[in-house]
Amino acid sequence: MNFSDTDQEKAATESREEFILPSGCSDFDRRFAATLQAFENQPRPEVFAAAALASAATAQGRICVALAEFAEERGWVGPEAELLVAERWQAPPLDHWTKVLRESDVVGEPGSFHPLILDAEGRLYLQRYWRYEHQLASRLHEMSRGEVPRVATADILQSLTEIEERGMQLAVGQRAAVATALLRQLTVIAGGAGTGKTTIVACILRLMGEHCGSPGFRVRLAAPTGKAANRLAEQLHHARNTIDPDGRIDTILDQEPATLHRLLGGAPNGVHFRHDRQNPLPLDVLVVDESSMVDAALMAKVVEAMPAQSRLILVGDPEQLPPVEVGSVFGELVGDGANFSAAGANLLEEATGVPVPPVPRQPGRPGAPVRDCVILLDESFRFSTDSGIAALANALREGNAPRTFAVLDGDYADIEGIGDGEQMDAEARRRIRRGYQPFVEALAAGADPRDVLQAAADFRVLAVRREGAHGVVALNEMIEGELRAHGGLPPAAPWYAGRLVMVTRNNRTLRLFNGDIGVALPDADGRLKVFFEGSGQLRQVAPGRLSHVETVFAMTVHKSQGSEYPAVVIPVMTQHYAML
Repeated sequence: MNFSDTDQEKAATESREEFILPSGCSDFDRRFAATLQAFENQPRPEVFAAAALASAATAQGRICVALAEFAEERGWVGPEAELLVAERWQAPPLDHWTKVLRESDVVGEPGSFHPLILDAEGRLYLQRYWRYEHQLASRLHEMSRGEVPRVATADILQSLTEIEERGMQLAVGQRAAVATALLRQLTVIAGGAGTGKTTIVACILRLMGEHCGSPGFRVRLAAPTGKAANRLAEQLHHARNTIDPDGRIDTILDQEPATLHRLLGGAPNGVHFRHDRQNPLPLDVLVVDESSMVDAALMAKVVEAMPAQSRLILVGDPEQLPPVEVGSVFGELVGDGANFSAAGANLLEEATGVPVPPVPRQPGRPGAPVRDCVILLDESFRFSTDSGIAALANALREGNAPRTFAVLDGDYADIEGIGDGEQMDAEARRRIRRGYQPFVEALAAGADPRDVLQAAADFRVLAVRREGAHGVVALNEMIEGELRAHGGLPPAAPWYAGRLVMVTRNNRTLRLFNGDIGVALPDADGRLKVFFEGSGQLRQVAPGRLSHVETVFAMTVHKSQGSEYPAVVIPVMTQHYAML
């Protein structure tokens, strides 16, 4: 039925014109709410506002809207809700609001098939997102209690001791992460940059190869993006030299890391996958890196496709940027960190040989048995706790913009603010030229493409946003101009030797993925090609075959997630307070 031609929709449209839209809601949210009203005999402003708010919540990455945040005398509770309250719109009392919603034709209780789902706690969902959350909660809870063939704690302790005897010292949290992965069906490993997450993945694979590596035992590695998958492969390659000298990992590792979309068997731009509950993935262990980037919909597809007795290991940094789409599953699982039950702590102590104190469960934290599956790595091996980078990271995690700028103005060896206005602009240009000088010298010397790419990877300019005076687009134009003016790049052209580019869309034919970085250089015959390196291999592609790339002397902070650079320049202005 075409509702745009019915009297019912016209009546709903006329009725909704009298309804006030909460601020923070877009025209799309208004249209969505109005469309739902076409299904009701008696359009109600309470339903209209709730539907618009539920739609707006998903646009902000939230899986539901808590009506209690709005149904107060002040109209809101908490900073997120404050953004959605209009001066003209006042939320009704919570009891009245939920009563009207439960009487609505478009709102149902959990498990029903209605456009909107209202649960007992007053959380309102769009149908599909309630379904994703329900599937995830049920399956992950089931996996947290799941039985898998356990490795004896004595064997785990012996293997950890042998790894350390080869010179790899493991922190308490790292030992606990390895043991948990060998003892449980679900493991969640959370840690910031430099806490050794990839090292732990290598240790886990090594011990699985040693204790679980029966014929046919299969481990797959995956990540949400091609760039993250390639980065995982490179990091594991380096870590294995120390941890796995006799190649035990090779006996169980099935293929190179893949994107989750490709692992599940998804068609390009499709939402359905070949692997699901009826056709599970052919594996025994799945390790997902950069799990903080995985949204609720994709994570639901992943857990649905896991075989009954397979292990799932989620690895990531909950403090990194959340998924682009709806639902921060990894962040919700991690909560405030590890809080082991008494039984869980005792089991880990047996397997690691170090005391693991139980933590009383706190409100808002994952409940048992999920709590025993979460490991928090809090010891950084990349920078000390009193460094400028650590101070800056803490200020940013707290959302404290004044403190952030105070750190930038502080006296640290590893971080420096360079003023503002013309002073900042001139100094930033000088720093950028100096940062890219090894890259320019490699170009001038006709160095091997690998060396040119490595020189480029040692420095990067990161921007808070794409557009604007200090956005990625303007910064790339400025950097090209600066390098060209000082003889570092040839004259301007669509493609030129030294152009640094990033792939912006997956291309399976060329085996290039969103986030891959390459450089344009002449090949042995003097023809311009674009060189990419991944998994230890160098590939070259004709520029004409690359339709989705952009210049990347500067990139957004979001695009840099999962990367490592010895030095960066980040233009940060006072007007970026909200984004900080």
